[in-house]
Amino acid sequence: MTTHRRDTRSILPVLALIAGLLLLLASGIGYLMFPSKGTIAIGILASGAFLILGAFVASPRTLKEIVTSRTSWLIVNDVILVLAIVGIGVLLSYIGFRRHIRYDFTRDRLFSISDSTIKALRGLKKDVKITAFYPKGSLEFTMVDDLLRECRRNTDRLSVKMVDPFRDPMTTKAMNVHAAGTVVVQCENQRKDIPANELFLQPPPYAQTREPPKFQGEQAITSALLNVTSGAKRKIAFVKGHEEPGLTSYKPDGLAAAQQFLARENYDTIEVSLMEGIPTDTTVLAILSPAKGFHPDEIKNLRQYVSERKGALLVALNPDNKAAELEQFLSETFSVTCNSEIIISPRGMNGDLSIVIPRYSPHPIVKEQMERNSAVLMQVARGLNIEQRETYSSLAFLRTDENCYGKRPPSSVLQGQIQFDPNTDVRGPLSLGLALEGKGTASGSRVVIYGDADFATNMLLQVQGNADLVVNTFNWLAGQEQLISIRPKQIEFAQIVLDAEASQRIMIICVVVSPLLVMLLGGAVWWSRRRV
Repeated sequence: MTTHRRDTRSILPVLALIAGLLLLLASGIGYLMFPSKGTIAIGILASGAFLILGAFVASPRTLKEIVTSRTSWLIVNDVILVLAIVGIGVLLSYIGFRRHIRYDFTRDRLFSISDSTIKALRGLKKDVKITAFYPKGSLEFTMVDDLLRECRRNTDRLSVKMVDPFRDPMTTKAMNVHAAGTVVVQCENQRKDIPANELFLQPPPYAQTREPPKFQGEQAITSALLNVTSGAKRKIAFVKGHEEPGLTSYKPDGLAAAQQFLARENYDTIEVSLMEGIPTDTTVLAILSPAKGFHPDEIKNLRQYVSERKGALLVALNPDNKAAELEQFLSETFSVTCNSEIIISPRGMNGDLSIVIPRYSPHPIVKEQMERNSAVLMQVARGLNIEQRETYSSLAFLRTDENCYGKRPPSSVLQGQIQFDPNTDVRGPLSLGLALEGKGTASGSRVVIYGDADFATNMLLQVQGNADLVVNTFNWLAGQEQLISIRPKQIEFAQIVLDAEASQRIMIICVVVSPLLVMLLGGAVWWSRRRV
C-alpha cells in the first residue's frame, strides 16, 4: 500500500514568486509602451524583484527545486528557443528596414513618392525637422504619417514627429500652432507652416459635379523643403502690357494654375512691363501669348536683357498672336522663324484635328517624361524654324510626326479648309519646342521658344504631362536641372462604379457559379470515394 506524504510547505512563496515574475514582465511592457513613465516602471520592477527575493528567502528549497528540476530546464529551453526565434525576426525586420525592396501596386502609387521628391530629399545639405499636428487615429493622421515615413526612408537629414494637438496641447502651444492639420517644416532659422487646406483639397460644396477630395501632401511638403533649405527664392517675371494671359486669372486662358505650380517649386512670380525695365533679380523672363505689338523701347530692353545680362528667356506664341516686333527680334537674335500656320493632325483627339501630341527628342527638359512615357498635349499650335548660329547651340526637343502638316494661312482653318494643299501647306515633322544655349560671347544665356502657349493655361495645364513640361522648362532655364522630374501626383480616393450589367454579372458569379462549383467538386469527391 502506497503511503502519500502531505506537503506541509506553504504555498505563499510560490505565489510570491509568480507575482514577482509577472511584475517584472509588466514593468518591461509598461516601459516599452510608455517611455515617459520610466519612474513607475522602475518602481514595478523593484517590487517584482523584492517579491522574488522574499520568496527564495522564505523557502530556500523552492530555489533548489527550480534549479535542479528537469521541468524547469525544459521551460528554460523553451524560453530560450522562443527568444531566439523572436530575435531572428527582429534582426530580419531591421535588415528589411535598412535594405528594403518595395513595389507599389496601387493605381495612384499611394505608398510611393515621386522622383522629384526623392531628389529633393537626397540632396538635403542641412538637417530638417517636420512636425505634423493631427488627431491620432484619424484618416488624415495615417496618410500624413505614411508619407513622412516614406520621406524619412530616403534621407538621414530628416527627422519626423507626429503630435496629437488634443492629447499634447503643451507642444502645440509651444510651437505656436493654432489649428489641427498643420505641418511645420523647420531648417535652422527658417520655418514653413503648411495648413490643412494645402494638403487635402476638398471639392466646392455646391459644385455641379461631385469631385472626390484629393491628397497633395507630397507636393506641399516638397515645396516646403525647398523653401526652407534653398534660402532666397528665384524670381520669374511675366511680361504684361500686350493682353497676355493674367498671372492670377482663373479663366480658361489664365495662368493662375501655372503660378501655383511654380510657387510650390519655390519660385516667386511677378508681372513686369518692358517699358519700365526688367528687374535685376529676375531669374527667368517669360513672354506668353502677346496679342499686341511691342514698342521699340521694349525690344531694346529685351535685347539688353538677353545679350548683355545673359538672361534666361521663355517665349510661347500662338498662331493668332500679333507681335511682329517680337518675332523679328527672335529672328534677328536667334535665327528662329515663327511660321504663320496652324498645325493639323489627321489623327487628332476627340474629333479635334488641331490637337497635337508632339514627339520628344533627348533634352534635359523632357528626359524624365521620355522615360515615363508621359505625353504633352498642344492645341492650335504653329511650327518653328531655326538656322544654326555660332553663338547658340539649338535643339528641337518637341516635334510633330510626319502625318501632321502646317495649314497656311491660319485663316483658312477658320474658314473650314483643313485639307492638305501641296501648293501652300508644309508637311511634317514640324518643330514645336526649341531650346537654345549660348556659347562663346553669349555663354550663360538660355532660351526656350514654343509654338503654342495654350498648354500652359488653366484649360490644359493639368492634361497629361503639360504641368511637368511647364515646370521643367523653368527649372532648366533657371539652371536647376537637379529639380527636373515628374511632379508629385495628386492622389484621389477612387470609387468603383458598376453599371447594371456589371452588377448582374457579379451577382451571378457569387450567387450561382461559385456555389455550383463547390457542389460539383464535392460531388466529384463523393463519387470517387463511393467507387472505392
